[in-house]
Amino acid sequence: IGPLASNTNTPNNIDYYPLPCSYLLIQHATKYNDNDNQGNSKYTKSRVLGHGRLTECFESAGGNAAAATYIVVDSDARGHGWGRQLMHLMELEAERLGYHYVYLWTKTAIAFYQKIGYVECQRVSLKRDCLKTL
Repeated sequence: IGPLASNTNTPNNIDYYPLPCSYLLIQHATKYNDNDNQGNSKYTKSRVLGHGRLTECFESAGGNAAAATYIVVDSDARGHGWGRQLMHLMELEAERLGYHYVYLWTKTAIAFYQKIGYVECQRVSLKRDCLKTL
């Protein structure tokens, strides 16, 4: 269970927000005319442009940090600002939930993350000692 938060959009108006949570950036189907002279319209398919996961960092920043993990943008969608938008939305969500820091785990795309304000820091933990690794 995540931190206490007022969220009227949750089922049954539950007053907490569960982390971890995945976020999808979806491009919805769009209508276009294919000029077939019969007045028929066609639609592009909806597709997932990107995915990110937000979870708690239990032992970092006094428990006041979230972690952005498993961030990926479809290779065909890169270079159009979707990764930047996905990260911004996840940061806003972390702030809305009361976190003051967002950590990031990555070994790739380091230049991208530095460009949007992330800096390298010491490693932090996502797990608690009381949890058993299976």
